Amino acid sequence: MNLTFFDLEATGVDPASDRIIQIGIVSNDDAGILDGCEDYFEPAEFESLINPQRSIPAEVQELTGITDAMVATAPTFQDVAETVARRLLDKPLVGFGCHRFDVPLLAEEFERAGVEFDWPPVIDAGELFKIYEPRTLEAAVRFYCGRSHEGAHNALADATATRDVFLEQARRYTDLSGLTDHELAKKSRYDQEMADPAGKL
Repeated sequence: MNLTFFDLEATGVDPASDRIIQIGIVSNDDAGILDGCEDYFEPAEFESLINPQRSIPAEVQELTGITDAMVATAPTFQDVAETVARRLLDKPLVGFGCHRFDVPLLAEEFERAGVEFDWPPVIDAGELFKIYEPRTLEAAVRFYCGRSHEGAHNALADATATRDVFLEQARRYTDLSGLTDHELAKKSRYDQEMADPAGKL
């Protein structure tokens, strides 16, 4: 199966308001590069920094290693939109966690650039990972404690299993032992942007 794999780095996590700062595309179709035929085929890999036309937040610069100086002379997404669209057409696309972020962000960027893009099938390897390696309490008990979770969905049994899983995590991941309770709470939070426990802000 010929597939195109892609990933985006961005100024933040909001597809509607943030901007791409880097795009990477890899194809598993090696017909893209043939000896002596480079004039007829595009390389199977494509990577470009993208000038988001705004400052990159410090935490994103630290996370990605991409600085404002690095993108200052890079093309804007408008400059590369047609090239990106051409490279993503015709083959199914594969990303990791792409349905929640990369696809919406890329769709917004294409729209802003005025480029119509007829999406091929999109396969999310991150979602497949969750399906085949479920992140449930039962799966955690099997993984960390090497046993089945008896009495699942009984509050006391689940609380006991959660205790066993957490204690095994603390034993296995030695960096956890040096953290305060507040640091542990922050580290364990998937969405760092929520301002209140209900996730309404």
